[in-house]
Amino acid sequence: MKQLRVPEYRENESESKFLKALVAFLKELCSETWTDSRMTAKKLSGIRYPVTSVNGKAGDVQLNAQDVGARPDTWTPSAKDVGARPDTWTPSASDVGALPSGGTAADAGKLGGKDPAFYTPYTNIADNSDFTKWVAQAGIGGAHGAQAYGGDRWKLTSGTITGEKNADGDGYSNITLNGTLTQIVPSPPALATPFIEMISGTAEISYDAESGEIVITSSGGVIKNVLLLEGEWTVKPEYVSKGYGAELTECQRYYWRWIPSYTAAALGFAINWTAASARTVIYLPVTMRNQGVLPSVNFKNMYIAYRASSKGINPTAFTVMAERENVLHLGMAISSGTTGEGGYLISADTTDAYVEVSKDL
Repeated sequence: MKQLRVPEYRENESESKFLKALVAFLKELCSETWTDSRMTAKKLSGIRYPVTSVNGKAGDVQLNAQDVGARPDTWTPSAKDVGARPDTWTPSASDVGALPSGGTAADAGKLGGKDPAFYTPYTNIADNSDFTKWVAQAGIGGAHGAQAYGGDRWKLTSGTITGEKNADGDGYSNITLNGTLTQIVPSPPALATPFIEMISGTAEISYDAESGEIVITSSGGVIKNVLLLEGEWTVKPEYVSKGYGAELTECQRYYWRWIPSYTAAALGFAINWTAASARTVIYLPVTMRNQGVLPSVNFKNMYIAYRASSKGINPTAFTVMAERENVLHLGMAISSGTTGEGGYLISADTTDAYVEVSKDL
């Protein structure tokens, strides 16, 4: 077999001469034929000696599975070959996440060691149920009209109650009861289950479907939270607070109390309708419940200051004349007024002046 030599380009050689030599080389290369049935050389890579064997075999070689490290067609893998368990393997309880042999049926439904009811969604029927952020617009143990209340929605029907104002302003905490609290639920369910959680001490809680009354009694216990859940519950679920803002808003649907932050704080503008009566409009933070039934209004140390005559009159009675959502139209009994004269309804005292509007149950 003829060996071919690739032409080389020299700097002192003309390009046309080099190109002619290169074309001649390519023509001769294309006309070269293979004379051996086996590959005798890889011409362009410079290998001159023929390949004589594949896997030690010469001629027309056919490779089998053993030649390339593969399995024969008759091979059946074992469980071990594919990382599986043997046929004789019997799984244990822990292998499949089941209870051990000592587990009980009561454990079977638990998640994280807790009964499924612990995680069941619910609606807490009780209002003002978080006693660590307790709403008490009249203060702990304050009166709504003539009735003593522990906090909003919870009447103090006997005994005493104490608490501490939270530093962040969100209600009261450390609510300690020596007596009885009651809350009346509107539209009470026929069956409901009450729960109470304590910070310290003990308490008893009950619910009466006929009266809709939740009753808590304790002798010095510090209350944490209360739940009233419709239906029959055997396990207390995890308590989730509604939040102080939501609880305050709900409580103000039953009771709202205005307390001035300074002397002569104005609640609204009043005008003398007659010499013996005046009228004003006040705006509540929320629309109270049971629209169509007018609320009761109580007040203390309020004063109408008239700019024109530089005089003032203390109203002797408030009357709700109309209610439109969160707007109240009030009538006030006065004496020696001048018809048509107007002035501001203000507080005459910062420590003991208030106006309260109630639709308490």
